[in-house]
Parts: sequence; C-alpha cells; structure tokens
Amino acid sequence: MMVGKENNISAEASVYALVIEDIEALNAALSSDLFNIVTLVKTLNQSSSLEKIIEVLVDAQNLSYGGDNEAEFLSEFSGHGIKLFKAENDLSNWKELEYNPALNSVFENPCN
Repeated sequence: MMVGKENNISAEASVYALVIEDIEALNAALSSDLFNIVTLVKTLNQSSSLEKIIEVLVDAQNLSYGGDNEAEFLSEFSGHGIKLFKAENDLSNWKELEYNPALNSVFENPCN
C-alpha cells in the first residue's frame, strides 16, 4: 500500500494498492527501462550505480511532471504487469485505476 497526496496542501491523502500481476513482465520492463536510461543519458554508463540511475530518473520526471499523479504513474508503467487500485477515503471500497492514453485520463472501475 502507498499513501499519496497531490501538491495542494489542503487536499486529502489518497490510499493506493499496487498489485503485481505478472512479475516476469515487470522484471523485463524495469530492466529495459534501466537499460534505456543508461543508453540515453550521457552521464551514465553500464557501471553506474542503481542509486545514480534513480537520481537521474527522478530529475527527468520532475522536469516533465504534468500535475496528474495517477495518469503520470499509469502512463509511465503501462505494460509493466502491474495494476493500481485506489481506496475510498474511509477504506470501505476500492477502485481499479485504468489509464486511457487516447484521452490522457484515468478511469475508476469499482471493485465488486
């Protein structure tokens, strides 16, 4: 579980659950992501530490952040074998969050 809050100070925090549906797809996608980062960023090489790679990735994400945390996350990790769920404020119900790239928006599908 994760707790996240938008930049708005008065906004309530949201509770999320990240479910790994396909660990092999996640491993392959993350390995590919790391390889691409090392290949594209001239300050990195194959011997760069994971900490340095993550630092570069965080810096790049901060520069391109558009303000919608859910859409940004789901867009970035599309095809990684994971699903993201969001709880109601009282944690009584959950909704699966699905990203629609054509509309650049997130849809909430209630869990039964």
